[in-house]
Amino acid sequence: MIPYIFLIIFTITFTPLCRYNSKLYLYINYIIICLFMALRSPTVGSDTLSYRSFFYNSNMTDLPNNFINWILPLNDQRFETGFILLNKLIYNTSPNFQFELFVTAFIISTCFIFFIKQLNCDYPLSFLIFICLGFLANSMNLMRQSLAWSFTLVAFVFVVKRKFFPFIIFVVLAGSMHVSGFLFLPVYFLSYCKLNYRSLSLIAIGGGVVFFYFEKIFESISKFSTEVQTFSSLINNGDGHLNLILNLFIFGIVFFGSYRLLELSLKDKENLLVKNSIYLSLLAIACIVISFKFSQIFRIVIYFASCEFILIPYIVNKFNNKFLFKAIIITALICYFITIQMIRPEWSCIIPYLFFWQS
Repeated sequence: MIPYIFLIIFTITFTPLCRYNSKLYLYINYIIICLFMALRSPTVGSDTLSYRSFFYNSNMTDLPNNFINWILPLNDQRFETGFILLNKLIYNTSPNFQFELFVTAFIISTCFIFFIKQLNCDYPLSFLIFICLGFLANSMNLMRQSLAWSFTLVAFVFVVKRKFFPFIIFVVLAGSMHVSGFLFLPVYFLSYCKLNYRSLSLIAIGGGVVFFYFEKIFESISKFSTEVQTFSSLINNGDGHLNLILNLFIFGIVFFGSYRLLELSLKDKENLLVKNSIYLSLLAIACIVISFKFSQIFRIVIYFASCEFILIPYIVNKFNNKFLFKAIIITALICYFITIQMIRPEWSCIIPYLFFWQS
């Protein structure tokens, strides 16, 4: 727990620097976050050891001999071809798993910095949200999916800028790391929809249809995909429900708060960044609701959870006393993180944190 507390203290302590030299603050935190993930022991994260085993066998893993498997992991192929190629490239550069942790940490943190810099996010809040709301934990747990998430961050920048071809390139990169990354494709087309009760109702109805027919959809897909077959269709225990309820509560506040504030602000009506982020929050809520029936869908929420970097600061900045409300939000984030790590460390599997030379 102590290394995470130091990371949070470091982020907060250097916040005044952001007012005078925001770029320096950004890059200092970028380096710290990147090294924090890169220098961790393979014992940090529930899936890290299994990825280490795959890494050391990656040079003996055959590439697919048919076109469809270069796009989707079908016909008994366990991992996506892009992820296999990445492992082969890293292994042939240096057959040391720690180097892979460094490369993946570099990719994830670089995409994250690109995202918050291009979209003019609140840097201190963004770093605290990254640490406290599970993004850091996911980045040290779910290697393939975190790589896919990082590419969707870049893709979202091009959604806001309305640049279709760069968007497609990064969604394909996301899908090449984890097939679920292709689920980010509809976000671009949602950006052209008007944000009103009609569009929100259509998304809600669509989510309801998926919820009630999900088992049939899942059975159909699992016939062709080994990846889908590995998913569990059950929530293991009440703790799983509690995690879903907490996240539903957080995203519910973010969605309703930002949507209401957008309605009240005439100058924000055409704010593409806020509008698209509200769509992301609604998609996140839909995935969480479906997760009550199929727990593994909760992992998909990460692609849409990026809205928190936009909408939480947006809500904060709408208050008259921004400093006080920001302090309350920062306190709440830190308390949430510490409470979860103390009471439910199994949700993230990042406790204890060890450097690679300690294991």
